[in-house]
Amino acid sequence: MTIAFYEGAYGPTIRLDAKTADELMLLCRLFGKLVVGDVVQADLYKALACHSEGIQSLIVESTPERPAKALELRGHGPEGAIFCWANTAEGWLELAERLDAILLVGIPGSRYLTREGIDDAVVELCYRE
Repeated sequence: MTIAFYEGAYGPTIRLDAKTADELMLLCRLFGKLVVGDVVQADLYKALACHSEGIQSLIVESTPERPAKALELRGHGPEGAIFCWANTAEGWLELAERLDAILLVGIPGSRYLTREGIDDAVVELCYRE
């Protein structure tokens, strides 16, 4: 999987590019671990052994309450931007279910996983595009 940070059509964008069902399944499993509490916080980049472009770190975190801004820019490191993406267990479950639906259908496509105009960037999941 590749994680890229760039200026997209809707502003700052983090693109999660899954080329295979296995890559998408790894992301889905990580979201599932955030749901059940097996993982409370992880660096998506390191947890999935991703290739990155313009982003140093994307921390995913399970929180008891949904923050007003789910995705926050925390700074810049030598390899790029540092983001934290927080959500409740229910929020991570909703995202995991979206990924499951993509896997079931199996056709190439993309989905936005964060909120445009609220979060510091939109997260776009692209599957086999």
